[in-house]
Amino acid sequence: MGATRRLARWQRGRRLRRASVGHLWWLGWLVTAQAEGSELPSAVPVEVHATVDRYVGAYAFAGGPAEREALLEAIDGVVAEMSFLIRSTARERLRAATPIPDIVRIERQGDALAIAFDERRYEAKLDGSATDVQGMTGDPLRYRVHVTSSTIRQVFAGPNGGRNNQFRRRGEMDVELDVVISSAHLPKPLKYRLTFRRL
Repeated sequence: MGATRRLARWQRGRRLRRASVGHLWWLGWLVTAQAEGSELPSAVPVEVHATVDRYVGAYAFAGGPAEREALLEAIDGVVAEMSFLIRSTARERLRAATPIPDIVRIERQGDALAIAFDERRYEAKLDGSATDVQGMTGDPLRYRVHVTSSTIRQVFAGPNGGRNNQFRRRGEMDVELDVVISSAHLPKPLKYRLTFRRL
């Protein structure tokens, strides 16, 4: 019986040593791969990469005076439902939060997506995880991106409201940007559309 127990303990110890060696080998490979810059398998579906890659590039604002005027009218439509005592201040703040960029750039690096509106750049992971950013007026926001088979959507969320930017391709050259800005201080969301053309 004693010999049997000693044999069983020896066999268990041998299995543990093998498992430890295998675990150390895996850790060593992982560290080596990271040190050498090898890419680990992506958790983001290839279909998401494919959608984003169709948008990658630089785009110039192509909406002209019509879309600029439509934005001002949309702002006035929201402000009109507010008290006349704060309409002027609300109009100024909404205009400050809705500058029309001359150039939009969309870039992908691995599982990260970067979208720049002129000099203001936002980057987030394509897995939907959130990161901290500053909004157009400097407010702290949580930022994430969502990608479908045909759209890219930026989601900015703050304690009192947020902003959604949805990009959708129109033909081979143009991209439409639908913007929705919501706030606890607004009577209704501000909605408008901008058009950009690939450079």
